[in-house]
Amino acid sequence: MKTSIIIPTHNEEQYIGGLLESINEHIKEDIEVIVVDNGSNDKTTDIISKFDCTLVSLAKKAFPSKARNEGVQMANGQYLVFLDADVVITEQWALELKQLKMNKTNLPEMFITGSTYCISRNPGWIEIYWFEELRKKNKDYINGGNIITTVNTFQSLGGFDEKLETGEDVDFCDRANKNNITVILNKNWKVFHEGFPKTINAFVRRESWHGKGDFAGLDKIIKSKIALATLCFISLHFGLIFFALKDALTASVILASILLMMCYVRAAK
Repeated sequence: MKTSIIIPTHNEEQYIGGLLESINEHIKEDIEVIVVDNGSNDKTTDIISKFDCTLVSLAKKAFPSKARNEGVQMANGQYLVFLDADVVITEQWALELKQLKMNKTNLPEMFITGSTYCISRNPGWIEIYWFEELRKKNKDYINGGNIITTVNTFQSLGGFDEKLETGEDVDFCDRANKNNITVILNKNWKVFHEGFPKTINAFVRRESWHGKGDFAGLDKIIKSKIALATLCFISLHFGLIFFALKDALTASVILASILLMMCYVRAAK
């Protein structure tokens, strides 16, 4: 059974060559690689042209969810693989794909599988002490840059929600769970994520962008501990400023103490 690998890109000249090289190195089965370029203005498309893959260029920059959906429109495979441009697949990943195509994975007809990213092969301290710790936590969704599913599953869910700028992977798996479609994390789908931030500035930009998904609507806010904590944190600051301006010393001290305790507890955790 043919497999379609779909890769959205936007200014990925630093990483896309590494992913495409890893695909060529490790996968020998019947596959097609579809790269959906999302308005790159660097050398991304020049690098892509050196590899045996189909390049789809969007007329204007869109959210990654739309880029992935556009890639599916060009796909001919029964299995769909969604990879981000800044990951690198492994021999273990390729072996798991081979097992899947030989029907040796005991998965049902409708499924979503994949795994969390491993940190880069040469990690910085932010990756070691932040992202590696996050990777160890239990999740009920698959990261969008390492999703494996079937055409039937994808179509039954209506693809990725193109209204979402980020968090489309969480939404995709959430809808699957609600429709009794199996979502299973499998560590054998091992990829290295070379695009994790290695500086504080890059880290803040990344987390700010990802955080947009938590504020996409009231239902998202209610479900997100991070969004609720953020709103609480901001509200406490406004309260502190208000009471300070009113010279309400007791209230100001209480709010300041709560804020300091929140910072301490979170930092300790």
